[in-house]
Amino acid sequence: MGNPIPPTCNNDDFFEDNVYRQATLYVPIGSMESYANADVWENFTNIAETPYAGIGDIETPYATEVARYDLHGRLLSAPAQGINIVIYSDGTTRKEFVK
Repeated sequence: MGNPIPPTCNNDDFFEDNVYRQATLYVPIGSMESYANADVWENFTNIAETPYAGIGDIETPYATEVARYDLHGRLLSAPAQGINIVIYSDGTTRKEFVK
């Protein structure tokens, strides 16, 4: 589960202004008030509670494939039969089985 206590940040310029307006800050269920009143985190326009353990558990429809590798670490130009390691623009990495 995520941290119900907001991490301490040094200043309000921790993120760029557009991040505060456009991004959604996902916090553990029951901790929205703590984040909404904490330095830096209170600057987010959109705060949502989630039961997920961490940001890696949340899928975004905007992520695009950045690179694809085989199990030997070779860069692939297209999906290849077997297991592919796929890296997405949101920083997630997934294993994909291609028939």
